Amino acid sequence: MLYYFTPFVLACSTLLTVSSVESKREVSICKQTGSYQILNTVPITQTNQTSLTFSVKTCKHARIILTDNTTSFRPAYIIIIGLWTKHQIVSRITTCFSEKFTRCLYSSIETPSILSCSEFRTFWVSWNTNITFGQGDIIGDNITRSEMLYNEVVIDFIGIQTVSGDNDKWTFNSEINDTIGINAAIVCEGEDETTTLPDIPPNCTCSCIPSGNHWEYLNDLNLTTEQLYLHLKDRLSDLKASISINLKSTRIAKSKLRCADDNRSVSRFAGVIGSLVLVAVASFIVYLDLVGLVIKS
Repeated sequence: MLYYFTPFVLACSTLLTVSSVESKREVSICKQTGSYQILNTVPITQTNQTSLTFSVKTCKHARIILTDNTTSFRPAYIIIIGLWTKHQIVSRITTCFSEKFTRCLYSSIETPSILSCSEFRTFWVSWNTNITFGQGDIIGDNITRSEMLYNEVVIDFIGIQTVSGDNDKWTFNSEINDTIGINAAIVCEGEDETTTLPDIPPNCTCSCIPSGNHWEYLNDLNLTTEQLYLHLKDRLSDLKASISINLKSTRIAKSKLRCADDNRSVSRFAGVIGSLVLVAVASFIVYLDLVGLVIKS
């Protein structure tokens, strides 16, 4: 009896193992352009989706946008991971209420070496009670940044963007295809794309600054003026701070608060005479007051 039962148990175990592997199957996104690639085909408000787990491999920063339209991408929440600034690598949540950048709120935190050119890094995004993102594959753990949700910003579409080039890769759990519907137009062709590593220089890490023009990649992105401003905002702020001059700290301004030295004999004589005149006038006034007091007494 045990002889016939053992193969049955092994077969069931194999089926369970295959099912477990298939449930964790990943979908690779590798078709990159200069604009956001819309991930879902079903609007988020028509589903119960309130979070997303993904992995990304890129040498420069990665962006996730949560918006209600795919034309102007505003209003929106923009999550930027591993943005290079002049002195540090930061991650931020940007909340934009309109197409004008004056109506955007920025919240940044320093995150060195958060991305990698040669390996996938896993992150999660949640928009249940707050707009939050963190590292790892467990929602709510290792929170990197969290900001409040606004009624003016409706989340219907998820867009992704990296700027390093065709070697950038994203992976998502295939289970989200059952809820939000993955856009087939941006999915990699072939199952081996997930594990294919890009051709990169040895010892390349995201914390290093590449040689050459750091902003040369922006030429091929066809960005609008507003999008370009968002890319360069931190850099422009650093440049402005480095070249700004405090007028009160200049040598000319300080010299106006100091008396100039003059060692000429004529100047000294004029100073002595002026001092004697001032003392004589003050003494004469005091003398008159004293005389008046004596007469009254």
